[in-house]
Amino acid sequence: MVEGFEDLGHRGRTNKLATQAMVFMVRGLYNNWKLPLAYFLSGSSMSSLILKDLITDVIEKCTELGFNIVVLVCDQGSNNYSALKHLGCCKEKPFVEIKGKTIFTIFDVPHIFKNLRNNFLKYNFKFNGQEVSFSDIKLAYNIDKSSCTSRALLKLTDNHMKPNPFQKMNCKLALQVCSNSVAAVLKTCIATGQIKSKTATATADFVRELNNLFDCLNSKTLYSCNIYSCALNEEKPYLLNYLIKTKEWWTQLELIQPIKVYGKVVPCFDAMIWSINAIIMIYTQQQKLGFKYLLTSRLNQDVIENTFSVFRQRGGFNRNPTARTFRTLFRFQAKHNIMKATNSSDCENDFDYNLFDPNSQNALSTSYTDTETLVETFSDSFGRRSKLIDVNIMDNNYDIGTGWSNPTVESNMDFFRFSASGDCGGVDEEKVIILCCVEF
Repeated sequence: MVEGFEDLGHRGRTNKLATQAMVFMVRGLYNNWKLPLAYFLSGSSMSSLILKDLITDVIEKCTELGFNIVVLVCDQGSNNYSALKHLGCCKEKPFVEIKGKTIFTIFDVPHIFKNLRNNFLKYNFKFNGQEVSFSDIKLAYNIDKSSCTSRALLKLTDNHMKPNPFQKMNCKLALQVCSNSVAAVLKTCIATGQIKSKTATATADFVRELNNLFDCLNSKTLYSCNIYSCALNEEKPYLLNYLIKTKEWWTQLELIQPIKVYGKVVPCFDAMIWSINAIIMIYTQQQKLGFKYLLTSRLNQDVIENTFSVFRQRGGFNRNPTARTFRTLFRFQAKHNIMKATNSSDCENDFDYNLFDPNSQNALSTSYTDTETLVETFSDSFGRRSKLIDVNIMDNNYDIGTGWSNPTVESNMDFFRFSASGDCGGVDEEKVIILCCVEF
């Protein structure tokens, strides 16, 4: 088989050259493990109807294998949004029933903040009935930059104030603007009379609220000196109340200028309300199941963004690998976790270990029968196209790939392998789906 053409697994292949890869990944909700599940190659943005069916197929198969899927996380790609709509989800009902299980849906919070910043660059907002403007942030930055004594906004650069098209895609730059430091500098400049804008005070309050909200939606520990960075838990009911209160002002947030593109609804506004509703519902569900807390940082896409960063690092920072190169990178990364994302990465390091990495002390140990069943099930479920490959049952090592057709199969008591050959076309990552699980 020649690799490099559009391959949607059990949905067939076409003669279009593959340019994008749709990746599904599963991670633990309460434990720091992750596992790339499968990928599908497409010639362009994947149809929302096909994506909807793939999401359903993967969740059903994960459920059959014993994963308890809790939430589906993706970015705000138009096909992702449409696929969730086709599944019957909306901001008032951010969940879908699959195989009798409730699966919540969330949009990646850092991407929502990035899209919010991109809109804020162009338009003024009305926050709590008052106008806020990005021009106030620019003015505070310029005052701080020209200071002859010391600076407070050391992390901000001209790239934050006037990002180019590529920098507008960087979540890190957007989140650094929505920080307590920026709010504090704005307040200081207002107090000293250096900023006399009518919108400055409201802008400072708006930035501080964004900072607190992100801290609340990115909690990594049960306790923290920052009251908003603690996990959602029974001992801190103010966090849940804060999310409910935040949802209220976010519902009233609007653009000052008329928008022809969006109409009455701004996508990132809706996405934030959607995600907050889902997180509140997830926390309530987990409480009923006996779990005492919820780390909201487990509900973002950092884990898959870092995986793509590793893919690009291997082979000399190859940003456009061929289909064959992507397959081998995916196969290796599914089994090992040797490389880490760089410090200059767009996302924070997730510190998760690969579930079946033999070098990890936390790697899952499975019996011969369970591993063989897992291989057989995944192989059959996607029509002999999305497969587990290079499976060493004796050592409990295997990894997962996709895009296979008519593979050669070798099997004995100790080894189980699918193989194929061929190479053409270049692949870049497209949309990402993450399934968060309670246990396996």
